[in-house]
Amino acid sequence: MHEFATQLFLVPEEYLIMLSDKMIKLIRLRPIDKLFSIIITDSGKFDEFENFINTYGTVETVVMLLMIMSNKNYIFYPFYNKKRPAA
Repeated sequence: MHEFATQLFLVPEEYLIMLSDKMIKLIRLRPIDKLFSIIITDSGKFDEFENFINTYGTVETVVMLLMIMSNKNYIFYPFYNKKRPAA
């Protein structure tokens, strides 16, 4: 099934990378997580929003905005200012 159709119902993909001295956990953010991060930051970067629209399309962006607005206890995984969230 297409990623846009399942992004609210499935958690983001997680990967564990094992190095010789440590393990790194990577989370592949869904498009809706990226959009959520863009709109909740205080910086108001229109360029990031415009790049998002160019990448995913106007219709898909509007649908994701409506999904965020009608949030029914869905969990988003935002990265504030491109930093890792607190554990």
